[in-house]
Amino acid sequence: MLRGTEKGAHDESFIPKGRMHTQPQNIEPAPGQIWSLKPHLAGWGPGAAYFNPPLVLILSVFFEPIQAVRVAQVFHESELAGPGDVQLSSRQGLAQAWNVYTLAVDDLDSCREIIPNDRLKAAVAQAGHPHPDPEPYSVLQAFRELELKTGHIMATRSLFSALALGNETEKPRAQADLLASLDPNSLRTHIQNTHPEIKLPSGQDLSPHALLGLAQWTNLPLAAADEEEITANYVWFDPDNEMHIAPAQAVITIMDISEQGLFIAGRLKDFEGQPEVLHAWWVQDLSPHAADATSIVPEGTYFQVTFSRLISADHTQGKLKILIVGRWGIEQE
Repeated sequence: MLRGTEKGAHDESFIPKGRMHTQPQNIEPAPGQIWSLKPHLAGWGPGAAYFNPPLVLILSVFFEPIQAVRVAQVFHESELAGPGDVQLSSRQGLAQAWNVYTLAVDDLDSCREIIPNDRLKAAVAQAGHPHPDPEPYSVLQAFRELELKTGHIMATRSLFSALALGNETEKPRAQADLLASLDPNSLRTHIQNTHPEIKLPSGQDLSPHALLGLAQWTNLPLAAADEEEITANYVWFDPDNEMHIAPAQAVITIMDISEQGLFIAGRLKDFEGQPEVLHAWWVQDLSPHAADATSIVPEGTYFQVTFSRLISADHTQGKLKILIVGRWGIEQE
């Protein structure tokens, strides 16, 4: 039986007693350590499922804009191994190098064990390569979907609470300010002349952000082939402060509507830019609603969007539009 979304699926009760030991807790997080996560990350998620924090293997540590760790999720049952899994030991289970995400260091609870260096190198190497999908409708595919969902929820709950604290004193972003300073009418003319394949929204009172965020690429394959994937717009400035725009793919991992509004979280796919800020709109009946809160995490991997004024909205009838503004990070062909 798969228990990935049941209470206790990643509890320590599923690890044989005496199989893992606790390290002294003055230890600094470092690659090669297996950690538990703090209990406050547990809670109800999409589909009325309860998610418990898993064990994770630290692959790397970084410090800007917050202190965080890149981790591979750990699972105890080796029988569910597949492409991209790294066997640690019979007692430690599998490092899921296909299920890698970022967490705030403050959400690490206790260090349970340190793995051998050769196992760490194997996990890091596997994390840097694509892995074939499991056979459709197989037990492995169902299990991996649950594990990925667990990882996405842990990452969004951890990182966005940490970034919210950091954003309180965050200085204005240079590239976002540069975009805001552009004249919308001149920007519209520039895009029409340089990118005729882009359909710009109507209306003359749009800000530069809304003008670019609501723009649509007419020469791209329809993203509807995968209901969880959308095309975002990425705007960046080169060293000469010249503006560029390109499409970027975003995968929606969580979409939940409650009394707090519409909450969306996801990740950017194969993204090569250096993002600074993210803007978002919910377009319904041709009317765009600007997001009330947005965040994008280090490395441009995960994002979060909240529409608190769409409490009664039928979100199946609308669509999300995203604009990412950042620094030069994509080479022109």
